[in-house]
Amino acid sequence: MHPHLAKHKLRDCLEAIYDLEECHIEHPYGKYFGICNSFKNALNGCLGEEFDERRKLNAANARAKRERVENVWKEIDEEE
Repeated sequence: MHPHLAKHKLRDCLEAIYDLEECHIEHPYGKYFGICNSFKNALNGCLGEEFDERRKLNAANARAKRERVENVWKEIDEEE
């Protein structure tokens, strides 16, 4: 199961999203029998890669923010 596919947020996976949607349109009942699984697996892989990239970026931002906060506290402690 994948999250809601907000196309404006998932620019790197647009082709995989469109491929899966097209398969579902072309095979309205076949999608229940695995006809679209290759497209779904490709989309899941793309979403996983995007999640990992976003997670790494968020972790780097959190580290930088934490470092700034620690520096401010260090300055406050030195003033006292």
